[in-house]
Amino acid sequence: MFFCPCSSWWLSCHFSTEGGKIFWGTEAKPHSHPYMAFLEISESESHQKQCDGFLVEKDIVMTAAHCNGR
Repeated sequence: MFFCPCSSWWLSCHFSTEGGKIFWGTEAKPHSHPYMAFLEISESESHQKQCDGFLVEKDIVMTAAHCNGR
């Protein structure tokens, strides 16, 4: 989350997602960010979540708390 007292409203409007799309983003080349991870969590056949995170260790991924959903 970005915080700047003079422009926090502008940032919240322009760096948000709408309909699953990211504004002003560019697709990364495969393997250009080897410390990033993509998680697809299946809670049931009909309910899946997709989140991203980053590698803390070679087998540990840090992600947002809401990704776990507990």
